Amino acid sequence: MTSVIILGSTGSVGTQTLEVISAFNRVALPKERIKVVGLAAKHDSELLKTQAERFQVKKVVVYERDGREVLLELAKSKATFVVNAIGGYFGLFPSLAALSSKSTLLLANKETLVSGGPLLDRYLKQIIPLDSEHSSIWQILRNEDPADVRRVIITASGGPFFGKHIGQLFNASLEDALKHPTWSMGQVITINSATLVNKALELAEACALFRLPADKIEIKVERTSQVHAIVEFVDGSTSVQIAPPDMRIPISVALGVHRRIPNEIESVDLTDVQKLAFLNVDNQAFPAISLMRKCLAQGPLFATVYNAANEILVEKFIQNEIGFLDIVSGIDQVVGQFTNTKSKLTLEDVKSADQWARERADEIKLDLFDVINAF
Repeated sequence: MTSVIILGSTGSVGTQTLEVISAFNRVALPKERIKVVGLAAKHDSELLKTQAERFQVKKVVVYERDGREVLLELAKSKATFVVNAIGGYFGLFPSLAALSSKSTLLLANKETLVSGGPLLDRYLKQIIPLDSEHSSIWQILRNEDPADVRRVIITASGGPFFGKHIGQLFNASLEDALKHPTWSMGQVITINSATLVNKALELAEACALFRLPADKIEIKVERTSQVHAIVEFVDGSTSVQIAPPDMRIPISVALGVHRRIPNEIESVDLTDVQKLAFLNVDNQAFPAISLMRKCLAQGPLFATVYNAANEILVEKFIQNEIGFLDIVSGIDQVVGQFTNTKSKLTLEDVKSADQWARERADEIKLDLFDVINAF
């Protein structure tokens, strides 16, 4: 029987993974059913207790209470799949634990590859991405030679501020930043989508996951979030992955691996395809992606620094300590102070760079917000 451990089970990806498993088990033969053997969440909650009871799970970890080592032990437990839906840099460590135990990692924690980069290179065949964009690329490329790729296009919704020029973003509020046009996600990832930092992280993730140089990956805005990725090949052919903006689809793909798990999600109406448009990113108003390209050109630890600074600055924005534009401006300042261009990394290198960046991001002075509030 296929067994699954879900880390971050009470979040958006975790709950939808359990929905997919439940729907599949209702129609599957007994020997084909998926067994949930472990659950982990940051906080104890009624939802976690309900999940454990419903799926008869004996191994349940509340890692804020039980501790990091207990979480890592769960991630190392023998299972067919370990779903990592934990948010942020912290998710790198259970990812490494799961991979070391030979489990297949179903990865929704993009920071694992952004911050860990080269540390994950030898494990890439054990990783199936859950991000809709990377899942789409993975589906297109799984029977292809990466050397035959001419260009990969990752799409972005553009977030709630698409079409606004930089002058209109000075007073952008937290409430405004959380109004994502197509996806329902957690607070941090929704803010990352508003700044387009999320697409910058996805660029770094795609480089690491598919062993592609950054200059072969482009970001285009597709406002309906129905086209998730496009791959152009050297022979002139193009493969496009089209699906509704529903995370249950990439989750089903990952759990099925080489087969499709049926569900009741309606496919995209092909009569709407003629309405699709692919637009350029406004790099002046949203410089996050171009900043990540500079980081990737300087060395893998720069992406680690970028991510760590963003995590601190997003929290400052949530707490109303800085303005919306200060997030990427602050990342730029922190990255500009970093000098370690090592290409071969150890885990200690990553930990050190992450800690350094968090300290710098917490200390830097951002004058923009003060100027705005003076009016």
